[in-house]
Amino acid sequence: MANAVRITYYISEEMLDFPSASEFDVFKTLLLKELSENWPNSQILLERCLDGEDGSLIEGMNVLEQEETAEHIEDIVDDLIESVQWEDEYDDQD
Repeated sequence: MANAVRITYYISEEMLDFPSASEFDVFKTLLLKELSENWPNSQILLERCLDGEDGSLIEGMNVLEQEETAEHIEDIVDDLIESVQWEDEYDDQD
C-alpha cells in the first residue's frame, strides 16, 4: 500500500435524513473516530454534501484496495447510521 493514503467521505443530507448542524457534527465526529481507527496512517476528510451524492474518494491505493476500502467504509457508515449511538451522543449535547 502506498505511503500517502487519503480518504475523503462525502456525507449527504439525505443519508442522515436532513440533520441539524449539531446532529451532523456529532455524526461526523463519530465517523471520523471509526475511520481513523481503521486507517490510522491515512489523511481522512469528511465533507457535507447537499446534493445526495454520498460516497468515498480514496487515493494512494491500487484499484482493488480502493474497492475493498470503499466497501468497508460503507459498512462502517451503515452501522453507524443504524446504531442509536450517534442519536444518544446528540441527546447528551442538548
